Amino acid sequence: MAVKLGSVAFYSECPRTAIGLLEPLLEEPMPTGVRGELRFRLSQLRYSVGDDSSWREETVRAVDELRRRPELAARAMLSLAWPVTEDGNAGDDLAWLERAVQAAADADDPVLKTVVHSQRAAILLSVADPAGWDALGDVPAEGSSIEEKLALLRGCHSLSVVTLGLGYHRWAESLIAQVARLEEELDHWWFEPWSESARVALDWRTGRWEGLQARARQLADAKSGRVVLSVGSEMIYGSLLLSRGRVEEAERIFASVLELAQAKRWMSARITASARLARIRLARGEARGAGEVAAVGLDVVERKGIWSWAREVAPVAVQALLACGERDEARDLADRFAAGLAGRDAPAARAASALCLGAVAEAEGDHHVGARFFRSAERAFSELPSPYEAAEARARRGRCLLDSGDERGVDLLLGALDAYESLGASWEAGPVRAQLTGRGVALPSVRRGGRRPYGEQLSPREAEVARLAGMGRKNREIAETLFLSPRTVEAHVASALRKLRVGSREALVSVGDEGGSG
Repeated sequence: MAVKLGSVAFYSECPRTAIGLLEPLLEEPMPTGVRGELRFRLSQLRYSVGDDSSWREETVRAVDELRRRPELAARAMLSLAWPVTEDGNAGDDLAWLERAVQAAADADDPVLKTVVHSQRAAILLSVADPAGWDALGDVPAEGSSIEEKLALLRGCHSLSVVTLGLGYHRWAESLIAQVARLEEELDHWWFEPWSESARVALDWRTGRWEGLQARARQLADAKSGRVVLSVGSEMIYGSLLLSRGRVEEAERIFASVLELAQAKRWMSARITASARLARIRLARGEARGAGEVAAVGLDVVERKGIWSWAREVAPVAVQALLACGERDEARDLADRFAAGLAGRDAPAARAASALCLGAVAEAEGDHHVGARFFRSAERAFSELPSPYEAAEARARRGRCLLDSGDERGVDLLLGALDAYESLGASWEAGPVRAQLTGRGVALPSVRRGGRRPYGEQLSPREAEVARLAGMGRKNREIAETLFLSPRTVEAHVASALRKLRVGSREALVSVGDEGGSG
């Protein structure tokens, strides 16, 4: 009965209650294999409620106790293969993955095979290993039993989270849709908050911010007993507050999450919270303080050796070092970031690496090289798509060009301003407005909604669509890339052809390189 409770309590509303009931039973006499299963179920429950103090050590003990039950030992090894703790580097974690695959090899259990294949793909992709895509091909498309479908549901959720982190937003959206289908098929209400958290994160990254603040707040406030679930939504909520100019509230949220993440030894939350807190301090001119808090997240990245996780923290750390006059250190960090991504498949982190290299080149006075790096970052973020990050790259490219005396930077800043205001990101739009005003550019009043008219100039979205069309992309491909309808893409292409007075899509290939609005 204790083992059964440990298994089903994972899907309960109050997993912590089950922990209190089951822990004392480990001291009772029982067969070694039963003790191993109970210990493994308890370790899963501890992790689900955010107790990082002992779950890994207990799982390792469970593996030893399950040596005569390879199907359960394989599941325990899979949980150890996830790079979610500070102990050891990523290579140490992945050694457990190979052991899990071997332990499951001889088992004639379709549920276990679904678990192993889906989790193996997700674990490899979590460290940006390209082999994860091959492993994804082994994941079954359907399950024939409830248990298989449940394993597939959890696997697809894990895959949606890691593909979103890599920057494969279309993959993440497809996987989230598959999770929703399985939820409906299984009538599995318990998983809804987890799948909604993935949807909130996807909408945050892809710029679908309308109504997002309330959704993130609701998830952050949910009393599910699973602190890990609420932390990610809490940070998205704080980020939206920051973009709306509610800086002090956002700062309190990030500082609170960072304190909790350090106490609980949560690596991902520590990296993200430190990056966003550092941004606030850097904007205040507190470069030294920004560098110190960014170092908290960078320390995690370097100790684990997983540079694809540095998407947010490395750029702000480089900016902080440059603001402190530590140009050599900034160059070293930017180079280590780029080198750490060699052989890895992480488009979002690679775009962030271009931001770092551009910032260093700009600081060294090589504005043309800096502008090229920023253009590369803008294009990469646009294709994910991640309009918020693309706007930052566009703004930095514009400033870099203006500093070199190239007036095309004005149009780039106008494009960044429009992108920020379309999102409602007034905090980020403010400095862009100030720089344009300082150069004597007449600007409309702060937009509260709707799009500003562009006349015969391309809007940022038209320029984005036109560039992809000029690269040979079909309308449907562009629609999928930018999360637009094919009809909207068709209208943007027609408008771009008319405004630029060209007769073919191929003539649009130079859009974005010759200036214009973006």
